[in-house]
Amino acid sequence: MAVLPHTPILPVFPLSSVYGLKQTLLAESGALTNYSYQVFSAWDFGLCGDVHVRLRQRILLYELQVELEEADVRRRAAVRTLGQKVKIWLVRALLNLLVVALLGAAFYGVYWATGYAVKLQEKTVVQNIPLLRLGVNYLPSIFISVVNFVLPPVFAVIAPLEGYTRSRQIVFILLRTVFLRLTSLVVLLFSLWNQITCGGDGQDEECKTCGYNYKELPCWETRLGQEMYKLLLFDLLTSLAVMLLIQFPRKLLCGFCPGTLGRLAGTQEFQVPDEVLGLIYAQTVVWVGSFFCPLLPLLNTAKFLLLFYLKKVRQGGGWNPRVLEEDDAGGLDC
Repeated sequence: MAVLPHTPILPVFPLSSVYGLKQTLLAESGALTNYSYQVFSAWDFGLCGDVHVRLRQRILLYELQVELEEADVRRRAAVRTLGQKVKIWLVRALLNLLVVALLGAAFYGVYWATGYAVKLQEKTVVQNIPLLRLGVNYLPSIFISVVNFVLPPVFAVIAPLEGYTRSRQIVFILLRTVFLRLTSLVVLLFSLWNQITCGGDGQDEECKTCGYNYKELPCWETRLGQEMYKLLLFDLLTSLAVMLLIQFPRKLLCGFCPGTLGRLAGTQEFQVPDEVLGLIYAQTVVWVGSFFCPLLPLLNTAKFLLLFYLKKVRQGGGWNPRVLEEDDAGGLDC
């Protein structure tokens, strides 16, 4: 009879043990809790309108896809054999050597273009052809603009081949692009300083009289301001060329050809990192050259206003925020 009062308590212990085990598993598994937060806590119940709801759904879908993809990459990395690890590290080393070679070639090209442009201006052929003379005067700026336009997409192609997670790929692309843009500007300034000071040799014949190379650069302050002005101008021309010759035709093709041709053109995405890096680069050029070219901040403001309204018009249709790498949400047509 003394056992009877305790019998109803016996089924309680297994239930509480199971509940505690579940809580322990959730607490120890960061992936499970992360998915739970994304599924149950990420929705904004204050959204109004079908467009905002669909956009939020796509953002959540993209976040879950990225999380699952990175979990799969980490899982495969954990079970790699020694031979597979050696292979992937060898691939990464070769790709990084390729990146270093591309950056080195770009920086050497900037240095060469800056130094060789002065010598080319003295040639008779260049002086007799106005268009050629104009191209030689803008040679360093043209080369830097071409490098800044060509190499970042190459970095974006190289990054997935290294076998990193998507978030780390984005970090590597941004670091390489920032290093390219800012270091190319530093190389340009170093090349100009090398010309102005005769390589730092104050006893050189060309620098001995005035302390700088007054024969090739009678007013070095003006030359430095002109180079920053040229960089700003060609950055604007590059942005306009990309918008008018690539993005706007693609937008029209996507809007007026909803069939196979429109799908081939694809829905364009607003690349926030590229836009931010462009702003940082342009502002750095202004900071360097504003002392030697006082109108540079005003020109940069006009440039930003022009690009802002053009991008606003461009964003009006045929564009989506960057939330999906591909059309994984079920066939998003233009």
